[in-house]
Amino acid sequence: MRFLCLHGMGTNNQVFEMQTEIKSFFAPSDRFFAYFDASLVRTCQQALQDLDNYIKTEGPFDAVLAFSQGAALASTLLVQKWRQNPQEQQVSPIFKCAVFISGGVPVDPDVLLHGELRTLSADVDGEVIPIPTAHIWGTNDTLFPGSSATLSKLCNGTVRSEFVHEGGHEVPGETRDLASTVHAIKRVVHKGAKAVVVH
Repeated sequence: MRFLCLHGMGTNNQVFEMQTEIKSFFAPSDRFFAYFDASLVRTCQQALQDLDNYIKTEGPFDAVLAFSQGAALASTLLVQKWRQNPQEQQVSPIFKCAVFISGGVPVDPDVLLHGELRTLSADVDGEVIPIPTAHIWGTNDTLFPGSSATLSKLCNGTVRSEFVHEGGHEVPGETRDLASTVHAIKRVVHKGAKAVVVH
């Protein structure tokens, strides 16, 4: 499977690669980025459009692996695509599955289009992401507490896998956590490879 990997806010692709390969050295000269500034709607709109354009140019991708703000961006795009054309997404989805690590909460793409921000919630919006998803987060996430659980509830419960570890806002690195993380990812990749979307 071909994965699109999206790092979190305040990092870059090299950091995310190191995080997912259990390395911990970062050069002081490295530059770190965010996809958008949540206080500026236009940056959120631009980030969503940029991601869509990138996928059209560099894709297709079978899956997305996204951390923190990258997960918020990817899940917002997923919601947008499924709302715009559910029939097309059932036949040829933008992603067959998604892995969200310490995932941020998506915003309503329809409201965003009109220049406002509203985060989605399962209580109001229901399960808006029908593809298989894996959700990995720490119970001691003090940076964005509750955001991963909120994102998880927005995804289809029948094809959703979760692994909650004792760490914080991080890619799991402890041996016991790593094995469970890999297991959750394998489950969702297996479901995604079947390319059956339950809606």
